[in-house]
Amino acid sequence: MYQKEIYDKAIEQGYQALEVPEEFGGPGLSRVDVAALIEEMAIADAGFATTISASGLAMKPVFNCWKATIKNKNV
Repeated sequence: MYQKEIYDKAIEQGYQALEVPEEFGGPGLSRVDVAALIEEMAIADAGFATTISASGLAMKPVFNCWKATIKNKNV
């Protein structure tokens, strides 16, 4: 069952941004750190852990593109 309050709390605590690099305001966690956190979440609720981990799927290419754009502007 979807409980909006749980997801609101997760967003408040920054769980949707676990894979955001520190230079972009994220926690700057390693992939191992993120995997350990997601694994612990999955022990309690696999659906919740899947939702949180899915929010990071597209972040890596977006940040890589952003870095390249910034780099090209500074050249």
